[in-house]
Amino acid sequence: MTHRTILTIFSIIISINCFAQFSDQKTVDLTFEGVSTVDIQHQKGDLLVSKSPDGKAHVLAKISATASTQEKLDEGMSGLDIITKQVGANLGVSTLVDAEKCTETTESRGFFNRLFGSGNRTVTMKLNDISIDLEVQLPDVERLDVKNNYEEIRIQVPANRLIVAGFQSKVFLESTSKEAKLNLKYSELEYQDLGEADIVMFQSEADGGKLADVELNMKYSTFRADELQDLHGEMFQSKIYSKSAKDIDLNMKYSHLEDLETAGEVELLSFQSSASIDRLDKLTLNSSKYSDYRIDAVKELICEDVFQDKYRIGRADEIDATMKYTTIRCGRLEKSADISAFQGGMTVEMVSDVFEHLELEGKYFKLELPLGNRKFGIEADAKYLELDWMKDGERKSVNGSSIFTHDSMDSTVPSIELSGFQLKVDLL
Repeated sequence: MTHRTILTIFSIIISINCFAQFSDQKTVDLTFEGVSTVDIQHQKGDLLVSKSPDGKAHVLAKISATASTQEKLDEGMSGLDIITKQVGANLGVSTLVDAEKCTETTESRGFFNRLFGSGNRTVTMKLNDISIDLEVQLPDVERLDVKNNYEEIRIQVPANRLIVAGFQSKVFLESTSKEAKLNLKYSELEYQDLGEADIVMFQSEADGGKLADVELNMKYSTFRADELQDLHGEMFQSKIYSKSAKDIDLNMKYSHLEDLETAGEVELLSFQSSASIDRLDKLTLNSSKYSDYRIDAVKELICEDVFQDKYRIGRADEIDATMKYTTIRCGRLEKSADISAFQGGMTVEMVSDVFEHLELEGKYFKLELPLGNRKFGIEADAKYLELDWMKDGERKSVNGSSIFTHDSMDSTVPSIELSGFQLKVDLL
């Protein structure tokens, strides 16, 4: 046998020893009675909370791991377990990973370290591929509190009050809870229906069905729902998608409310944000800056303090706006508009037969309102006014400072009131 052959065999033996793996597995099967509140803290594996077959609480776990030596495996496995504690009707379940038994410390010292008595300490796991899969079978409970990091959480049991905290987790809520409090970081959530919900999200995503009353605090996140009853909260660099909502009250920064088909009343504080809504009863913007809105149909639009916004509206019944450097484009104005503006413009493409009144108080503002040949009344008190309108098929114009009344200002015809400085008004 040559030296090369001996070295090759020796290398193979060393490689086999280096990569040799010893594995072990143990199970937990515990039963509890009279449980109505449950606290679960879990790690190192998936968590399933399922329906109990007999009205009792069952804790089932499968614990497994591998190690490079049998000695490390035996000591490490002795540090892995499920800890349970029942006090009255409350059951606590937690995962034990004993750091002293599951880790080892090594020191490396070079010449300099040995000379001065210092070195590098390295802590490594004795075990590899630790897996603690936990299933907790429960009857319907009053409260369920679950915490999990890095793993999957699947909850199939209804709870009057559900509390979930997930960090880099995948959370599946497959049952309906009357009240839920969810705190998610770097996580994904899939849910069916929830009653009242308090949801905090950071770099997370949620997708689901119906929610009754939601308090939502989002950063760098995306939230999707089929139907919302009442939604309140704050958004920062986030997105909300929903088909319908009854009432919405949001503070949005660099955020988007998208693809909302129908809504009741929507109230927003908005900064560099956008909203896209097909139909709603009332939109109130208490403060909006540098934002963009697309609305197909709104009964009442109220803009209390808007700055450099853009509005694209298909149809509006009533508009009441105080705005600066803002433009409104409205396809059809049904009833009335009351505008107080500084540098901007409003373009109306069509006016309905039931249109009643428009009042404009502005500076450096342009208004287009196509009244055509219909009869209407005007009162104007403005400096540097450019006004064009039709009367009896003939174009009329006013240029310069004007205080005048045109035709009657009675309730039987639409009325226009203009006041301000450098207004350009086209009523043709």
